[in-house]
Amino acid sequence: MKTEIIKQTNEETEYRYCDQSGDAALSVCHVFDGVDIIYNSVHMTECDLGAGISGNLIEIHHCREGRLEHECGDELVYLMPGDLSMSRRKEPKDICRFPLRHYHGITVIINEDSFSCPIEDINIEPSKIADRLCGREGCFLVRNQDYAEHIFHELYTVPEHCKKGLLKIKILELLFVLSWIEPSGKPERCAIIPKSWAKLACSVADYLIKNHNRRVPAEELASRFFTSETAIRRAFKAGY
Repeated sequence: MKTEIIKQTNEETEYRYCDQSGDAALSVCHVFDGVDIIYNSVHMTECDLGAGISGNLIEIHHCREGRLEHECGDELVYLMPGDLSMSRRKEPKDICRFPLRHYHGITVIINEDSFSCPIEDINIEPSKIADRLCGREGCFLVRNQDYAEHIFHELYTVPEHCKKGLLKIKILELLFVLSWIEPSGKPERCAIIPKSWAKLACSVADYLIKNHNRRVPAEELASRFFTSETAIRRAFKAGY
């Protein structure tokens, strides 16, 4: 994968990634100590949305358009427009995948070791929020909730002349809201699936692309991939 820096200032760095599947543009803004926000515009199959940021990190994704797949332990999490996820990054580079090769969204990355709230009277501890919502290896996922849409809508439309100040306010608002939200059981199964399902969905997609000039019946797919038609439908719906 080819990586280049398109623009760099004291407050913001713009990256461009490209490979044979397409390209991606990431704009990384440093908000305050321990917090970066990344604006993602992706038209390729996979990419690191962390822009090379490393450490003990908490990662929050919000999907505006398209579809995002990222790992959570032995399972995969899928985001659709309006969805939000919180998880911890296991490695310096966690690759996200984009089944539709189309994704626009925001990633908030919090360094647990260097986070420092810029307002003394607000007692926000991201590590405790992550412990409660997703644990060490889990993922907290919400589907298209008004509170997330309200916060992120303003993040997408922030005016340039007051960008840095407003980003601070909105990130603190996001963390404040997450600090009182309670996890409500397991997310729906089309949101989090086993990796074996994702592998099946990708194989089916490749087969359909190679046979795009004809209608491929479900029974043919089931026979070719040694599984049931129901399993293929569930896996394909989850991924695509």
